[in-house]
Amino acid sequence: MKIRTLLSFLILLVALPVRSDIFLELSQDQVKQGSLISGKLKFDLTSLSSEEVPKLRGQTLGDVLYVHQIGPLVGRGGSSVYEADAKLIFLKVPSGTAVPAAGGNLRWGTLTVIPTEAPKELLFGNFSVPARRKLLLWGGIAALLILGGLLFLKVWRVFQPRRKEKIRRQGLKQTLLSANDFDKVVELWRSKHTYLSEFPHITDPFLELESVLFKYQFKPSQSDAERSEVLQAYRRFTEAVTGGFNGV
Repeated sequence: MKIRTLLSFLILLVALPVRSDIFLELSQDQVKQGSLISGKLKFDLTSLSSEEVPKLRGQTLGDVLYVHQIGPLVGRGGSSVYEADAKLIFLKVPSGTAVPAAGGNLRWGTLTVIPTEAPKELLFGNFSVPARRKLLLWGGIAALLILGGLLFLKVWRVFQPRRKEKIRRQGLKQTLLSANDFDKVVELWRSKHTYLSEFPHITDPFLELESVLFKYQFKPSQSDAERSEVLQAYRRFTEAVTGGFNGV
């Protein structure tokens, strides 16, 4: 009974498919950790499906070897052995000569992986800026912000007085051209020296307005006709001076 059981077990083992390894062939016997290297992957189709090797692309095998790229499969000499060009990266210095892959192992021969001084996160996938570079970066940004602020303040100090002066003159112009009754015209006349010094082009039209105003201004009272005559003279004055304020 025991012999039958043993024979059945041996027959089952023979019937199970044998997984073949994949072999990595490199043109050099030394590579640098973290560098992109070129090689060939070789395997036997009698024990490994042709679909499994391309699936290794983009995988990290054994936390040691990253498969960056795999080319098309090419048969050699009509045999079942196939190979494919590949580009890989050793993320770590391996402790052995194989890593698990496709249900078996990916193996390479004698190979020296030269370790780098860069930390692991800089070798692949997480390119963080060292603290010193970050400090320099933020220091540069802060310096640019300070410089920009100082430049803005300087420009603001130059243009702010000009802006205030422009607003003041616009207010004078608005008042000068917006009188709507006899009393407002009299108020303009009382401030005529201010207006004449600010806007010299109004001198002659203002004198004409003044000559009409003087006929009635100093009377105890003015009739509606007299006030109307003064307002008509004022309208002629505004029409004469409106185009000469040079953008005020």
